[in-house]
Amino acid sequence: MPFERLPWDQNTYYVDVKMFGQPEFGAIYLVDDEKVALVETGTSHDVSAILAALKEFDRAPAEVDALVVSHIHLDHAGGAGFLLESMPNATVYVHERGRKHLADPSRLLASAAEALRDQAAAFGTMRPIPGDRLVAVNEGTTLDLGSRVLTFHDSPGHAPHELTISDSKNGCVYTGDAAGLWFPRDRLLLPIAPPPSFDLQQNLEVFHRLLKDKPRALLFSHYGPHTEPHVALEQQLVQYSLWAQFVRTRRKSATEREMIHELFDVHCKRATFYPETFLKERIQTSVAGLLAYHRRLEDATPGH
Repeated sequence: MPFERLPWDQNTYYVDVKMFGQPEFGAIYLVDDEKVALVETGTSHDVSAILAALKEFDRAPAEVDALVVSHIHLDHAGGAGFLLESMPNATVYVHERGRKHLADPSRLLASAAEALRDQAAAFGTMRPIPGDRLVAVNEGTTLDLGSRVLTFHDSPGHAPHELTISDSKNGCVYTGDAAGLWFPRDRLLLPIAPPPSFDLQQNLEVFHRLLKDKPRALLFSHYGPHTEPHVALEQQLVQYSLWAQFVRTRRKSATEREMIHELFDVHCKRATFYPETFLKERIQTSVAGLLAYHRRLEDATPGH
């Protein structure tokens, strides 16, 4: 699949790597400026698709200067170490809380295997990244690409190492997973609240900040641009709270499977492009994460 240009920015593109074998779920962004950057690196399974797209775009891997990962989950950073093998001039930009895990991914891989359960194989693996090819970023760190500056924003909630990245030239924000999942063919927005560290209040604060910033568009890693950011963020503010309340209320009387079916029936029944099984796998992740979130809250309650 070739890189597709954003209609309002002649130097920013995205490509569908068909993550998990599903069209229009995994997006990799290419900023073709004075310096060349890729935003997100997909899973280890997506590396060949990214390299093929670069070749079709007539860019050699050696021309890539920066790999930006929104966070260190395997579907966003898993490809980074593998891509660096053919990108001798590239440096990886990652949240300061995630840097050590890209240098030594052993603990991250063990945690992912436990959290992902039967989905683990689809998420692939990681290759350690040498420390001199990693740049740790935090709130306000910038990356100058020439005609634009990318600014990193600490955006916890989905994970403590989550970033959103704003582009000074086109006014867009790369959301990683901080704004949830966007399924454009079915016009469907869903929360994504994974174990082990999802935090509802922090994620809601990110939504409020993004609403205040008024971006031109949200560039979802899953999947593609959303050109009505205010509508999307307001909807997710409501949905994240509703899903958390639903799981808190139902966790004593329903199984995980029952909760997944109920959420699917309410939110996804009309989907026609994305398969039911695929959507339920995404919901499964959020149910597991919200259960873990409520257990943490309960354990922190005095007298529990």
